[in-house]
Amino acid sequence: MNIEIKDKREEAIGLVLALLQERKMFGQITFSSFNHEVRKRLASEVNERKIDSDVTFGYLMKFRKPNFPDYEHAKPGDSINIDIRYLENHREECLIQIKKAQEKKVKVKFWFPMDYQEEHMFYDDLLGLEVDTIITNKPVTMIEYFHAQSIKV
Repeated sequence: MNIEIKDKREEAIGLVLALLQERKMFGQITFSSFNHEVRKRLASEVNERKIDSDVTFGYLMKFRKPNFPDYEHAKPGDSINIDIRYLENHREECLIQIKKAQEKKVKVKFWFPMDYQEEHMFYDDLLGLEVDTIITNKPVTMIEYFHAQSIKV
């Protein structure tokens, strides 16, 4: 399960962690946010609460001026979640970031905006780049495409 943190206040993060701790859901959760400072706050809160679980974080990237993480602070299992339009319009820069992430064992995920046109034209490219996840608004379209290509999803 992915939980996107939109509220950067410490009390909001604390409430989310308390609920997950109460329900024993750590290990099933990846957090994500456009605000990359949330990664540090989550790690600090998890440490303070003595939660015995790794927290993975998805650094969300916007299409315009993406703020890629400092890979020295990213942990293996974390991910960069890139808007597909960044690959489409700034391919060379994007390929550099993909390589940096993969070298640090940071997963690479691509997401499609809600109003984006058909996505299947990108699937082969993303597979060739060895991305870890395709985040889609059209799962049936993606499953049908991969099934027709005999690719296991």
